Amino acid sequence: MKLSTICPFECTVMKGLWHRILLWQGFHKNIGDWEAEVQWVTEWARKKTGQGAIRCSFAMLIYVMWRERNQIRFKQSRYQADRVCKELALHIHIRGGNLKQWQPWLAKLNSIQ
Repeated sequence: MKLSTICPFECTVMKGLWHRILLWQGFHKNIGDWEAEVQWVTEWARKKTGQGAIRCSFAMLIYVMWRERNQIRFKQSRYQADRVCKELALHIHIRGGNLKQWQPWLAKLNSIQ
């Protein structure tokens, strides 16, 4: 499985990972192109209900996918979706653990099976 070079949501791997993250966070939506997703994340990040975590998730997704791309390209590594998802979830919990407004939202995430 190859990761696209720089077209984030044309890459099926990144699109699938973003969809998985959104489902975990309780969002059921179709994934659009880059501009549509940036607009959607920006709107949610402005809300004061702890959904600033969606911005954190999106930023971490971009970072992790770029890192994975480099690992595959330069170190002949393999992409493992479960490992990446666990890393993203851990980062969100660590980042949100110190933010009072994220606590109810993180508690809800913990209860999602």
